[in-house]
Amino acid sequence: MKILGIDYGLKHIGLAIGDSELKIAMPAGELDNDKNDSAIKEIINFIENQKIDEVVVGRPVSLENKITEQTELTDEFIEKLKKALLPKKIHVIDERLTSQMAERLDAFQEHSHASAAAIVLDDFFNRL
Repeated sequence: MKILGIDYGLKHIGLAIGDSELKIAMPAGELDNDKNDSAIKEIINFIENQKIDEVVVGRPVSLENKITEQTELTDEFIEKLKKALLPKKIHVIDERLTSQMAERLDAFQEHSHASAAAIVLDDFFNRL
């Protein structure tokens, strides 16, 4: 099954594609987050073009397991995405520290959100 991983950021939304049978996740690029529905439309087009079966979105919470402003913004994004993608299945997983891990991996690159999305997807595969 082909799965899309998403890392929602304030400026960029990272995308990764993975295969649930092979349990491999690869960064697939970033979208600008303009805080309106154009990013959702781009994601829908990406899903259709890539023939994605399911979606995994990372949900950030603080290290103390508390809701943050970023958590609330991500939750709003997830709700919009769920409505736009019905009946496609959307999984939401804790993404604590994935952005920091991706920044360390991509210290000299621009696409840390795509790498964070791949880390989210890899974490999802490890939970299967």
